[in-house]
Amino acid sequence: MEKDKYIHQQLSAQIDREFDLLGHRVNWLLMGNAFLFTAMAIISNKNPNGVFPYQKILRYALPIIGLIICIISFVSIKSALKIVKEWKVNRKTIEDKLVKSLDITFGLTNPPTSDSHFNGNIPYWILPGCIGIVWILILSNLLGYFKL
Repeated sequence: MEKDKYIHQQLSAQIDREFDLLGHRVNWLLMGNAFLFTAMAIISNKNPNGVFPYQKILRYALPIIGLIICIISFVSIKSALKIVKEWKVNRKTIEDKLVKSLDITFGLTNPPTSDSHFNGNIPYWILPGCIGIVWILILSNLLGYFKL
């Protein structure tokens, strides 16, 4: 029983740490793309003094870099959420065992696979895709597939 309590505490702590890391990944995604969007806006403006060096290269490189950041972020977020789900299932198994032996409850009303639990993770899934779509639209416009 003491071993189960210890494992439960460790799993809970690891889940908390992983959610902290998820938050950091999303912040990194947003901050990195904010920087790239700002740079894109600056190089897209008409410069009265002419074209500055590397402006043409940056016009194509920035959307590609932004898209790569979105893909990397999505893959890392997807992997982290999969691990957290597995840990939560393991923690739930231990909680069930502890509830039976100690006659206590943990106050968990939503299992890790419930809809309301999934809805809280929607921003993690949607943000990289939405920002990636914007970069694809910008790149498509630059390549002449359509005009904005």
